[in-house]
Amino acid sequence: MRQRAQMFGALALAVAAAVPLAACRQRQVEEVEVSVRHVGFDPEARAPVVVLETREGARLLPIWIGAAEADAIVREMREVRPARPLTHDLLLSVLASTSVRLQRVRITDLRDGTFYALLVLSDAGRDIEVDSRPSDAIALALRAHCPIVVSRALLDRVEAERAGAPSRREARGSSARRRRVAAVDKFPSHVIGLRA
Repeated sequence: MRQRAQMFGALALAVAAAVPLAACRQRQVEEVEVSVRHVGFDPEARAPVVVLETREGARLLPIWIGAAEADAIVREMREVRPARPLTHDLLLSVLASTSVRLQRVRITDLRDGTFYALLVLSDAGRDIEVDSRPSDAIALALRAHCPIVVSRALLDRVEAERAGAPSRREARGSSARRRRVAAVDKFPSHVIGLRA
């Protein structure tokens, strides 16, 4: 009986030690809140670009987007209300009719020249993350008046690419992507403004 109690005690101790260790292993991602500084058109890339800026104004994150999404972002920034709801307005109306709320938008990664984002929804106290294109996520965040956050590591990586320190991914990446990243250094003279 004594041996069994010792084994149980050792097992309980191992579990008690493992729980904090598992929590330490979970990667804590430091995120920075950003806002939309500018939406413009990049004539070299022939595409709209949304430029996010950290709250301190010290760092920029350019994301090339589609024309429809650029229009949706600019409409909200200018407080233009359509007669009938557009897609982003409709989605927020659907969420508003339920208990689900858009809490924040997270710009999470850049892979092969494509940015990734998550919508963080809240439903009855639990968070739900939904994959989204950053352009759609930004358009929704502006309408929902919720924060847009970017991981500090992603900002560092994009900044390093802009500074000319090529990452392994960039070295393998397309020359068009490298030109677009370099073009932001000319911002704003290079980008035709839709909203300054």
